[in-house]
Amino acid sequence: MPLLFEVHDAERFGREVLPALVESRRRRSFEPCRELCAALLPAVRESCGSDWEIQVVSRVVAGLDFASEFWRGLVDEVLLFAAVEVPPVADARETLCRLLQSCGDSRDTGHAKPQALLIEHSYQGSRDLVVGPVCYRPLAVGVNDPKDVARLAHLLAAVNPDSWDPGLLDADELDYARQALVDLQSLYGRAAAEGRLIVCEAW
Repeated sequence: MPLLFEVHDAERFGREVLPALVESRRRRSFEPCRELCAALLPAVRESCGSDWEIQVVSRVVAGLDFASEFWRGLVDEVLLFAAVEVPPVADARETLCRLLQSCGDSRDTGHAKPQALLIEHSYQGSRDLVVGPVCYRPLAVGVNDPKDVARLAHLLAAVNPDSWDPGLLDADELDYARQALVDLQSLYGRAAAEGRLIVCEAW
């Protein structure tokens, strides 16, 4: 399942992005989002090229009437186009969980192990994205706020791939897992240093 990591300016997200989407849903109108969408048009044009006019963000600026299916599409686009960075990250969730657990506490406590939670939260978010009264695409969209990002950055930085059991994987799989860890460490390290928020989307 493809993953997107959308890195946001936390202040703007809390002050402009989320309130506009919440108010749009509450009023069942795109009017609260038109100013935000207009500000995103340069990013839409740059990303979509000749198709920019068919994007929901562009259609909202042009006066699109509210409909629930368009609102859901708008949320997806706003999360993408309002991001300050959408870095590529190798998806090695299951593999990293296995490797981290191989060098951790192997006792079965009946609860999710810290290593598994670290990978789950890094890839899927520590909490649901709540837009108004509802969780937006639960199990598919999660969020790490700046405190979550700082916590995960610290934990990821402490992971030492030299402690992994090399017998669990072949050389190519091990190299892929190492690259995935480097990707995550870099992503969360940068975001923590800048006080960013990260939205994690699965498609």
